[in-house]
Amino acid sequence: MYKDIRSRLLLNTSLLILLFSLTSYSQNYDKYWVFFKDKPDNNFDAYAYFDAKAIERRMLQDLPLFDWTDLPVSSNYLAQVQENCFQLKMHSRWFNAAVVIATEEQIARMTMLSFIDRIEQSHKLDVQVASNDFIENLIVSDDENDEDLRLLEKQTARMGADLFASKGYNGKGIRIAIFDVGFTGANEHPAFQHIRSRNGVLKTWDFVKNEEFVWKGGTHGTAVWSCIAGKLKNRWAGLATESEFLLA
Repeated sequence: MYKDIRSRLLLNTSLLILLFSLTSYSQNYDKYWVFFKDKPDNNFDAYAYFDAKAIERRMLQDLPLFDWTDLPVSSNYLAQVQENCFQLKMHSRWFNAAVVIATEEQIARMTMLSFIDRIEQSHKLDVQVASNDFIENLIVSDDENDEDLRLLEKQTARMGADLFASKGYNGKGIRIAIFDVGFTGANEHPAFQHIRSRNGVLKTWDFVKNEEFVWKGGTHGTAVWSCIAGKLKNRWAGLATESEFLLA
């Protein structure tokens, strides 16, 4: 009996400690953007850093092989920030910044670091995305009605379908990256079967979850992808049906 009472006391104490920890985290920690002042010279090699396709595209367009935004964030800066926060979530070379979870006290200490430009609290944005009626009505449904077909003709005409067809353009040899809120259902949808059958999706990545599975989150990415390369029953919904894709 004594052992049972002791076990229950230990369990209850553990639960209270866990509850206190979670409550403490929600009350005292917040998410922040930490922006850095510079990017120290690190002998950046564009040929080693970028995919050959990226190098090829820049050369074809007479662009420099890299600019300041392409340079990686200083690993030394990231290491020092990580030592002074609860968690380093992610970082961006384009913004030259990191996202951290930290207390106000930790943020105050970080502002004293000489290489930090500024720190801003991260706020959620209430963003309204485009309606998904088109993808649901035309692509998801196997039924085609006059209204759907008129919508499809209007969409492809707006994108210059006749010009693409007359020039023989179909996106072949072009690599397209789509960054969106999610691609729910696109991994099974028949509108993208022509892409899946030729292994046209080269890579997927969820930057929030740090995983390859992107067939979740939302359907806006699915709708956007359909406008770029969707095809159902040999009917175009997008004009770059032969492109290869990176979905993020």
